[in-house]
Amino acid sequence: MRETRLESVLSLRGAGLPAPVAAYLVARVADAIVERPRIVSLDEVRVREDGAVKLARRDEPPRFDYRAPEVAHGAAGDPRAAVFSLGVLLVHAALGRSPFARATDVETRLAVGEAEVPRLTGRAGMASPPLDAIVAAACAKAAARRLPSPGVLRDALDGYLDDELHVVGPEVLAAAVREAIERAPSHDRASLPDYDDVELDAEPRAARGPRLAEPALDQALVRLGDPLLGGAEAGITEAALTGVRDSGPRIERSAGLDIDERVIAREEQARAARTRAPAAAEASSGPNWIARVAIALVALVALAAVYRLVLRPLLFP
Repeated sequence: MRETRLESVLSLRGAGLPAPVAAYLVARVADAIVERPRIVSLDEVRVREDGAVKLARRDEPPRFDYRAPEVAHGAAGDPRAAVFSLGVLLVHAALGRSPFARATDVETRLAVGEAEVPRLTGRAGMASPPLDAIVAAACAKAAARRLPSPGVLRDALDGYLDDELHVVGPEVLAAAVREAIERAPSHDRASLPDYDDVELDAEPRAARGPRLAEPALDQALVRLGDPLLGGAEAGITEAALTGVRDSGPRIERSAGLDIDERVIAREEQARAARTRAPAAAEASSGPNWIARVAIALVALVALAAVYRLVLRPLLFP
């Protein structure tokens, strides 16, 4: 059965998928990595003609804009890092563009750590605040505030679709793919290199190696009712976060970064210098009170001299 890349579908559409369709798609990707959590990026996702979602083999490291902040700074990945990549995938699929991709790897890495994930409400078709809350919980900068595993994210997205009565299934996704291909010019449709039979493998070769155990969900955040982890308005309940546990989740240690740490250090120093420069300039060019007092005294003496020599003889001859 033929399949095509999700990346090609978004390119042919010229925009993202409707938010419920994007949520359904990412829930299926999350389901595919429940047993073996790992970082997933857009270029791996395939959609078959029947609407089934598959992951293709990947031999290179994941994209920088899909790596969690702790992974981008060299830490080992865990299931929470996999959840971060799924949250980025959801935004990318719904908006048609990556929320953190920048012109260079250095800028992308800084954006992952500092830039806020955009809201889907008002930007993606049929998006709503409950979906924004799920995205925020998946893309939280601090790993401890993030959803704990792809299985929990999958259940949250499926719950969102049920709560808002969105009827989305493989046939809806397949229709969106067909529509994108039919919209493309005929010469583009005829030259699609990725719309053919491809051998599928949910686990890339580069991800095979030692696996890490899943960290436990931070119960303190759940007890305090942290808004990123749940709430009625977010459509994520405490039961959904604490009651679902994947059996034997695994994730691979992420590949090392392919950029020089000294480049990042110099970039951060330059940014800090640019921040300090305006304050230093303001301090150096601030008002001198001694000079102002001296000017005021000179002005008073001049006024007194004008009064004595000019005005007084005229007023009192």
